[in-house]
This record gives sequence, C-alpha cells and structure tokens, in this order.
Amino acid sequence: MSDVFAHSLVQRTLQRVTAVDAQQIALIGFTPATLAVDHALREAGLENRILGTYDEPAAGGCRPLTDLRDQPHDLLIIGHDANKAAILSAYRSAVGERPSPPAVVLAGTAHLDYHDPDFEMLNAPALVPSYATGSPHTHEHLFQCLQAAAAHDLRGAIVEFGAFKGGTTAWLARVATHLGLTDSPVIGFDSWAGFPPRRSVLDLYEHPRCVFTDLDAVRAYTEPFGVQLVAGDITNTYLQLAGRPLLLCFFDTDNYSPARAALELCAEQLVVGGSIVFDHVATTPDYVDTLGERIAAYELLPPLGFLHLHRTGVFTKIA
Repeated sequence: MSDVFAHSLVQRTLQRVTAVDAQQIALIGFTPATLAVDHALREAGLENRILGTYDEPAAGGCRPLTDLRDQPHDLLIIGHDANKAAILSAYRSAVGERPSPPAVVLAGTAHLDYHDPDFEMLNAPALVPSYATGSPHTHEHLFQCLQAAAAHDLRGAIVEFGAFKGGTTAWLARVATHLGLTDSPVIGFDSWAGFPPRRSVLDLYEHPRCVFTDLDAVRAYTEPFGVQLVAGDITNTYLQLAGRPLLLCFFDTDNYSPARAALELCAEQLVVGGSIVFDHVATTPDYVDTLGERIAAYELLPPLGFLHLHRTGVFTKIA
C-alpha cells in the first residue's frame, strides 16, 4: 500500500466530508491509509465525527463490520486499495442494504491489477526469466488463455515462436502442467543463431540483447519441463507443425517475416477456442520497431473472424 494511495484517500475524504457534511464516519480497514485519514480528520478538528475503525476480520483494536448494523453512519472510508471490492462486499454482507446508503470514499486503482493465486505462484521468479515483456500483460493473457482452454477441455500443442533463452517456453510448460494440460506438448521455435537476414521492409527490429546462441544451455534448462525445441529459421521450421492441432501459439518474433510465414498454418490448425497471442501487437514505446509483428497479425487474422479485443495481443478462434 503506497504513500500515494494514502495521500489520495486523505484528500478525497476531506473533500467528501465537506461536500456531504458527514457527521458519522466509519473507517473501514485497519491499514496505514485509514490511520492517515484518522490523523487528518483529528488535525481538522473532526475527531467527534469518527465512529471508529472497522475491519473483517476485526484486528488491531478494530471493531467487526457487524457493529455497524445498528450504528447510524453516513460516510464510509475504504482503506484498502487492491482489496477494496472485497471489503466493500463484506460490509454489505455484514450490514445489509440500508434505506439511505452511506456515502463512500475510495482511492487508488490497485484493484484493477490481475489477481489469481495460481498465476502468482507460477509467475514467481525463475532461474531463467521470461522475456515476454513487449506488452505489460502478456503473461496474464497467456495464463488466462490456457486456463480457459483447460476449463473447456481443449487440447493441442502449445507453441512459442521466438523462444530465446527458454524462459517463457518453460513457463508455458509449467502453466500447462499445473492446469492439467499434460497431453498438450510445448514446443519452442528459434534460430538460436541471431536475427535472420531481412526479407521485408517490415523486418525492422534487431538488438544484441535479444540474441542468444547457446542452444545447449536452453535445452538443458527446458528439457526437465518436457519442452521440445526446434532450431532454425522460423520461416522454414514452422512447417514441422503441419497436421498438428494447436491450442495456443505465442509469437515473440519481433519481425514481420517469421510471424507472417507461420501465421497462416497456425490460424488454420488452431482448435476452436484456442488463441494466437502476440507480444508486440499492443507493445510499449521501447519496442516500436517490432511493428512488423503487429502488421502480420492484422493482415491475416481479422479477415478470418478471430475475436480480438483492442490493445491486447490476443486473437481467439471462435468458429
């Protein structure tokens, strides 16, 4: 919980107290932010309007939320950021709906972050990190695609184009195993010989930090996870997938030519409900030169009727 959140909650509280002339203020959540609000209200000479601090479960001298059931109150200060929805729902369950609901003060946007205990466990630091960082939410999207596939009992190969050091490929294998997709092989494609020669004006990206040539090291790291590696120019090697059902295809090629070469086969062999995910369709300013990967995606997939939500790199086959 940041100082920025606490400061925002204090400012919003003081504004709301003035706007609605709140007389009976309940602080919800025993957090640094509610302590800051309590201090600010007292500094403003409003200590007589504070009913107390309430939380679920009650701790640190707080009172339980159920105590508010019979206590008149006209303003709630929600002192949680990431968990604000849960604590507000807990208040409603404990107190019930009132004929005149109290005003509520919220702050922060941490509740918008992705929260899933399985994802957080699988996304913990690894010996070889995943470099799927072209989009800020790539990992969440990959996990959600596989989670949905497992829930619907979909099967097919899980493929990464641009496996680099193997961090993302191994991560995908761990996710698949955890979700019960044990009969969905995980396959990583890369040249492991640097960026291939440019074939198109749309092949714009090349950077020394994205070159890794020690295939033996990648194999040593990924084999324990059951990953298969295919070395060579992706514009040729993708053909090894011919005839194989595909569940998830992750493109991190950075450039147009390898993505465009493999994409048509992937779109055709992707199972219904499966997804093609790109690291550089909704990318960051650091990777503006990966535009060719985005062009390849939009050139082929929207005309085929893939579902794509704007500013994600996820294209899902729905029919």
